[in-house]
Amino acid sequence: MNISIQKLPFIFPAILFLLLALPTGASAQIPHRSDFEVSTELNNPTVIWKTQFQRGDQQWIEGKSFLYEKMKDGAFHCASYLNKSYFKTQPVKLDGREDYQIQLTLALPERRGLVKEAGLSFGRHQYQGGLEFLIRSDGYVKAQKVSRQGREILMPWLRIPGFKADKQQDLLVRKKQGHISFLVNGYEMGTMAAPRWYGAEVGFVLGKGASAHIHHLEVAVADRGGETVAYQPADHRGPSIMFQPDIPVKRDTLFFQDDRVVLKGNMKDPSGLKDLWVNNREVRVSKDGRFSISFTLKYPLSSLTFVARDQEMNETRKKVFLRYRPWTFVEQNPKQTSSPAKVASHSTSRSGANHLLLIGVNRYQTWRELYNAVKDCQDLEKVLVNKYQFEPQHVHRLYNEDATRENILEKLESLQNRLRAEDNLLIYYAGHGFYDRQSELGYWVPVEARKGKVSDYIRNSTLHDYLATIPTRHTFLIADACYAGSLFSQVRGDFDPSLPSRWAFTSGGVERVYDGEPGTNSPFASYLLEVLRGNAQAGLTAEQLIQKVSRKMRIEGSFPQTPKGSPLRKAGDGGGVFTFYQK
Repeated sequence: MNISIQKLPFIFPAILFLLLALPTGASAQIPHRSDFEVSTELNNPTVIWKTQFQRGDQQWIEGKSFLYEKMKDGAFHCASYLNKSYFKTQPVKLDGREDYQIQLTLALPERRGLVKEAGLSFGRHQYQGGLEFLIRSDGYVKAQKVSRQGREILMPWLRIPGFKADKQQDLLVRKKQGHISFLVNGYEMGTMAAPRWYGAEVGFVLGKGASAHIHHLEVAVADRGGETVAYQPADHRGPSIMFQPDIPVKRDTLFFQDDRVVLKGNMKDPSGLKDLWVNNREVRVSKDGRFSISFTLKYPLSSLTFVARDQEMNETRKKVFLRYRPWTFVEQNPKQTSSPAKVASHSTSRSGANHLLLIGVNRYQTWRELYNAVKDCQDLEKVLVNKYQFEPQHVHRLYNEDATRENILEKLESLQNRLRAEDNLLIYYAGHGFYDRQSELGYWVPVEARKGKVSDYIRNSTLHDYLATIPTRHTFLIADACYAGSLFSQVRGDFDPSLPSRWAFTSGGVERVYDGEPGTNSPFASYLLEVLRGNAQAGLTAEQLIQKVSRKMRIEGSFPQTPKGSPLRKAGDGGGVFTFYQK
């Protein structure tokens, strides 16, 4: 091909214009469609599942600290503060093999010129992956497949014709005769061979740091009679899970004599079994429902979470605790006097000593100084030693220059070697905290830690490891620090004081908290001390303490911080609870 020199000035501007016309972040191979057509409708569509996000519809609200969630004006207003995408889905009676269409109506609020994305998530399995139809706030859409292996682009970013950023957008996915079409506001953006589904969950996905107003979500199929009815399976229960009968069981705790375990069991369900997942890993199940798991117990107490589903997509969640050093429990009223042989198993002092570890830092070397951290620790020690069953010889203190990273970890190691299985441990930390939003990890800040040097901090996962291996009956961690709420799992509904426990109570979630005026106590410590001083119960459980302090701060407090309390995540909680018994 020969191009004369005279034609070059006209060619270069044309090439430059084409490059500038491409969307931000797109490659040069992305086409711009101009031949949009309206796809044909399904034959006799039947709506099998629908949600319109009315006030009082709480099934989508999870209460997680990194999400903003609110039902308002007939829409679900949500935003993600994560540095990655996050999806919300619900199971539906649909396997992806029949003809279907799924419609999502949403609006993307403007975020100061930032381009964010959200959209429809379907064919989703919680652990394996799913399909996504995404829309960007600058008017582009794409389709992709997401799995553990990564992302596969099904349709690249394409410009939506007539896009208006301030309007609701209708995303529709339609499968018909083995092909799938992606439509936006009635315009067909692309058609291809229908990809396989990973599961039967449908919902929406939020991109990194995105927000959306979700107005309508609907699933319809072809040739089911043409009536708009919600599908209701005849079987509403998930599969039953049973373990081999020769394993000792007490209150969802399995006892083993050896740390190398082969756990066998079986599942049953009248609708047929679909799959079984244990700690987020799929386990093979035979046709008659039998399964087998092999693993090694690394700690005296650990746990397994079973998720079993049937063909109707009903789900059973079962958490069991595993012990290979079983204890013998003898229950008795803690106020009752008796011989030493009859020990009250749920007392937090009579079967062992109550140890108290106090860590408080006012005078940091590089971080901003605090006013009341050490005073809060000292006031708490006075209350516990004078009123409750704590003895001065079992109090361990690390204040100011003593609260180095090395000293804190060495003290935890010392307690790990010193404490016995019948002892109890209360840890109180008052100082700075740090939360890395990108990695979603929380830290304690020792006295010598440098700002911006994460290696100088103490990670929450390190604390979990120590607390899981300190051989106490009950361990209760109280932290008055910024961002301390990243410690938690979800709160249990009930507890048994005779079982071991690992609980925590923090002055806030993933947020900043307040130190108080000089010479007083922090707002959190002030209410904590008030409840402990005013308590008239013979035994005050950690759960009761958390509820009373949280209620006081919510009603009486003037600071925007929300205390959090629950069992510690992955730290060996066995279903029990720490209890403060008076002298």
